[in-house]
Amino acid sequence: NQLVFYKLLVENSRDFGKHTVNTGILEFIRPESNNLVELSLSIQKEDLERLKKLIQVVYGKIQDLDFPSVESYSKDMKGIKKFEDDLLDGKI
Repeated sequence: NQLVFYKLLVENSRDFGKHTVNTGILEFIRPESNNLVELSLSIQKEDLERLKKLIQVVYGKIQDLDFPSVESYSKDMKGIKKFEDDLLDGKI
C-alpha cells in the first residue's frame, strides 16, 4: 500500500510534472551486516484501484467521525486485509 500510495502522490503532484510510476522500490539496510536490501513492487492497476477506493472510504469515515472498532480483527496481515475488505464492502 505504501508504494501504491507514493505512485498516487507522484502522479498527482503539481511539482513532479507528468511522471508515470510503474514500479516502486523500498531500500533497507540490515543493521547486523550493513547490507542493502531492496524490495520492489510492480504496481498493478487492481492495486491502484483498490487503494483509491480504500482512501475514499477512510476519508468518508474520518469526515463522519466514524471510527470502527478493530478489536475483532486479528493483529496480523490477515486481520488487516479483512478489515480493509469489510470497509470496502460497506460492512463497517
